[in-house]
Amino acid sequence: MKLKEIMDARSALVKLKTACTAPRLSYTIMKLLKATEDDEQFYIDKYRKILDKYGEKNEDGTFVIVDGLLQIKQESCDKFNAKVKELNEIEVEDKNVGWKIKLSDLDGFELTPEDMLNLDMFINAEE
Repeated sequence: MKLKEIMDARSALVKLKTACTAPRLSYTIMKLLKATEDDEQFYIDKYRKILDKYGEKNEDGTFVIVDGLLQIKQESCDKFNAKVKELNEIEVEDKNVGWKIKLSDLDGFELTPEDMLNLDMFINAEE
């Protein structure tokens, strides 16, 4: 399983977490988020290092932000993209920790096909 897949799944899980009030589903979501916490922290730490190396900075050392987007040094765009791709492709341990979300438990939630794709590894479609 790739690190990017975990990060995408966490994003969808957080979306569910904020809308969920059912105790059983909330518990499963919490377990899945806890099982992927270390991967998220690893990703954040590595991504920050990449940004620190390739991000454009002001004289005071803060990042240059234009229209809400952090700017990458012009001469480093290819290197930045390659490093982020490399980070996204890191293989991580399978997070199937015995907790699965029943597909029927997702009825009533507004989830896009992309959300479902990102959650697929944690969904039990056979009930």
